[in-house]
Amino acid sequence: MFRISFFVEDKQLAGVLRQVAGAGPKDLQVVPVANLKAKANGGLKVTDRATVEGFVQALKASGAEINPASARAAAAKCGGSVTSYSYFLKQAIDQGAIKRKGKGLYAWAS
Repeated sequence: MFRISFFVEDKQLAGVLRQVAGAGPKDLQVVPVANLKAKANGGLKVTDRATVEGFVQALKASGAEINPASARAAAAKCGGSVTSYSYFLKQAIDQGAIKRKGKGLYAWAS
């Protein structure tokens, strides 16, 4: 017996369910996944505000001061690209989670 788990686009779900309906037990589980989008290369990308919130949580969990190095690590941890850390920092500032303290330094907004 094997367990198969994969992601399916909304428009392809009905066809996939029809194809696997008779092949396995009756306990087929379909779980919607929010904030996830397929990339052109076949990979998956986390989208929307959840990514920025995950970035802020990763920064808080690290406990380090907020600088470009810790922002790169937090961006990678939340599923983003390491090179887009400045985008995440700007989004966190726009949401009011952090504030600019100086050149390359940030602080938590109280």
